[in-house]
Amino acid sequence: GGNEVVYPLAGEAAISFGWPGMTAEAMRWLGPRLVVWPRGVIHERRVAIVSSRLGRELESQEDWFRRLRMACQRLDPATDVLLIVEETAAARFVERAAELFGLRCLRFALPDPQEMDWEAWLRRVGDATAEPGRSPAAQLSPPLWDSGNEDESLPPVARFPLRDRVQVAAADSLLALHVRRGGQLQQLLSARLDSRLWPAGSVFVALGTHHVSPAVANDLMDRGAVGWLVMGHDYDVSDELHDGTEPKNDDGPATAISQFVASTRQWPYLTHCTRRRDGPWPDQSDDEFLDDLLLERPERDHSPLAALTRILAEQRIIASSAGIRGGYRMVSFTAAPIAELDSLRVFRPHRARWDFEPYGISLRREWLRSVGGRPVVYGDDSVWRELPPDQQPFFQKRFSRSVKSSSEIDWSIEQEWRHAGDVDLSQVPDDAAVVFVSTESEASQLRPISRWPVIVLQSDES
Repeated sequence: GGNEVVYPLAGEAAISFGWPGMTAEAMRWLGPRLVVWPRGVIHERRVAIVSSRLGRELESQEDWFRRLRMACQRLDPATDVLLIVEETAAARFVERAAELFGLRCLRFALPDPQEMDWEAWLRRVGDATAEPGRSPAAQLSPPLWDSGNEDESLPPVARFPLRDRVQVAAADSLLALHVRRGGQLQQLLSARLDSRLWPAGSVFVALGTHHVSPAVANDLMDRGAVGWLVMGHDYDVSDELHDGTEPKNDDGPATAISQFVASTRQWPYLTHCTRRRDGPWPDQSDDEFLDDLLLERPERDHSPLAALTRILAEQRIIASSAGIRGGYRMVSFTAAPIAELDSLRVFRPHRARWDFEPYGISLRREWLRSVGGRPVVYGDDSVWRELPPDQQPFFQKRFSRSVKSSSEIDWSIEQEWRHAGDVDLSQVPDDAAVVFVSTESEASQLRPISRWPVIVLQSDES
């Protein structure tokens, strides 16, 4: 390593064979490749913060984001650059953290998997322009020649995705925040440690966290990794998400819901249930969403209760085109009585979410109809084709098949109504809506910001 050949290109750009300090083992992992550096070769220490996938509920990963913050604060902006390989598990979090903490990034862009001609690749990257607001990425070429798929000398890690191989191979120093036992990241880290061609003590693994089990940490440290222990209190996030104050025999809310349901035999309401949201809110940018997570702001909570709180605070339900044929922005309601919501609650694997959570708002049917709400038209593709354009936003295919079980789903049991566009709740009279939640403690949170009654849905076992 250290003897890479560099040729200047137009302006500041340069092209090199590999990167500074590229080891022979890295060459075996990746094959012979060129790197185009849009602003010249970067010689500073490349630091990669790596992780297995975090899952959907990012707000429950406070410990992970806290450690990411601490890692960024300990880097030296003068001598360190954060190595980011596009589409790796932690890439977007690390890149945003670098912006927040004033650190430089070295982004690696990978060749298209179908792009095997390095000369055509070179012409393409020579014409590429950087995205506004981002420093241009270093471009990794396809292999310069075929090293032979039958070559028995290829290491086992050569079968792993290129992005993960590049990140582990190209870093001068690695910090692993989350390593799934037996996963690709553990195998890549182990292979790097076992090769002895990278500097000793250049792989660090976070200790004292559920993201890296003791078995994984011990295995990696036995191979030469260095434990990184962050002193401080690790608390159970579930303590915050469920405070144990769910009422069992509280006459107040239980009576309120029973009286409400008993007094509405014909059920003159239409109900909009909220659900947790993965990713930014409809009116929130990606950067704002990431900042909430990275800076541990209260707004990082995207639970069904948080969604309902936003609706009440903003006095509107924001329309969405998700799951709507034709891409129309709609707000969905159910005509099912509120007491029957529990029977409709189901996990939808294809959407990775629960439907009909016990959080939401019920609006009087007459009011919603007066502002354009109407029941959906259930049917098949022939019904959709026959509908006039102004009715197509209200179409719902009646039958579909479950992705996992192949069982038939009849969507008409949802008794769906829709409203085109956002619903302006500031126009709803004080006596034309009711808000519902799962626990009395949650109801107490919402009553100060709700113009309408807030009731507690009691489960059968309470």
